[in-house]
Amino acid sequence: MVVDSSEEFSPTLLSNISVSIISQFLREVEPIPPAGVSMDSCLYQISVSKEQDTTFVTFKGKNLNSYGDSKLSGTDGFQQSLLKSLYRSLSDKRKLICEGYGELIVKCGSVVVQDVPKKVEPVVVEKKVTIPKVEPKVVVEKKVEEPIVVVEKNGKGVLYKSKGNGTWFDKSSTRYKSGYWKKKDGKYVGDVENGKPNGLGILIFPDGRKYVGEYKYGRMDGQGTYTYPDGSKEVGEWKSGKHWNVKGYDKNGNITEKYVNGKWIKQ
Repeated sequence: MVVDSSEEFSPTLLSNISVSIISQFLREVEPIPPAGVSMDSCLYQISVSKEQDTTFVTFKGKNLNSYGDSKLSGTDGFQQSLLKSLYRSLSDKRKLICEGYGELIVKCGSVVVQDVPKKVEPVVVEKKVTIPKVEPKVVVEKKVEEPIVVVEKNGKGVLYKSKGNGTWFDKSSTRYKSGYWKKKDGKYVGDVENGKPNGLGILIFPDGRKYVGEYKYGRMDGQGTYTYPDGSKEVGEWKSGKHWNVKGYDKNGNITEKYVNGKWIKQ
């Protein structure tokens, strides 16, 4: 179900967002084929509804039965609700969810801010600090999560985009280790191929700008939503990193501009 009007959002985009996020924490999720599913298939059902200013997502499937809610609108509300639902249900994946999508679920309030520290804080390590052999064990446990944040091959991952020249880099780079990226560069979470975004992902900048949608070879390409700190946004289709068939909205939802086949039309 599309939360906002059908004019603004593509049902295919919301479906792709669900598949991309869920596949990271459960198992590879595929759309139902035209021929139907076999008897031994594992099905997951996501129901989306809007009550006044709140978006609700109900998640059902094998070993899962949870819900999430959000006061945000459109795809933002859908993503936040879905992540909160997974966070509530997958207690063993909470640290992983927060590391990959902390910028989105930090708004969940007590659900994340109060629960995550209790799970992450290594109480056992505190008691064994005096034993030199204990600390290497903690490091080994964290390395299990490295393939998700350091992109070594195609798949899901986390990348960073340099504000200066627009190049992409990961946690192994000198720029990341310097810490400078936190002030200027954007953080991308999603599908990666050959060290660049390729597929569905989310790009967030320190100043509050955010793009949620499709990429090809490191550029915005396909359906997506670009949101600005003042509440305005652009929704539609990008091609090779440029606006193609896109509508711009102010914070009140009024159309301010259009792009038709790459040409800008002022409203």
